[in-house]
Amino acid sequence: MADSPGTKCLRCQGDMQEIGEVSLVTGKHSAAAKLLFGQLAEMDERPWALSAHRCSSCHLVELYDPAP
Repeated sequence: MADSPGTKCLRCQGDMQEIGEVSLVTGKHSAAAKLLFGQLAEMDERPWALSAHRCSSCHLVELYDPAP
C-alpha cells in the first residue's frame, strides 16, 4: 500500500499507511423526503471517494481527496 501525501502523522509524526478508499454520499434530503419520494429523493446525491490513511503509531485516521 502507498504512503499518504504527507507520509507523516500530524499528531505524532509516525508513518502513515493507506488503508483503502472510503465512499461518502453527499446530499441534503431528510428521511421524510426519502419516505415520500423513495429513490427520486436520492437522484442528486453523489458519492465522494476519499483515500483513508492510518498512523502506525497512534492510529489517527486521516482522509485525503485523491483527485488533483
